[in-house]
Amino acid sequence: MTMKRKPFAFVVLVVLSLVQGCSQPEYHMPASTTKTPEQRFIQEMAQKSGGDLKALSPAEVQRLNRITRGNAELALKAEARRLKK
Repeated sequence: MTMKRKPFAFVVLVVLSLVQGCSQPEYHMPASTTKTPEQRFIQEMAQKSGGDLKALSPAEVQRLNRITRGNAELALKAEARRLKK
């Protein structure tokens, strides 16, 4: 009898977890008022270049690539768009 209940109990647990996950509102972490040095650097570079990676020095681009793990162009454009709002 316990062999038949195990699959049923598993299905019930999966369904309940899905229902619970769908019914809760999505949580967004509050934006921090203090920025890390890396965040400040990205913001400064976005202001300086207007989102154009070519307007920065090779050292600045290298630092951005290190901070963003190779996504300097995406991060710079996204930050420039955010600053324009």
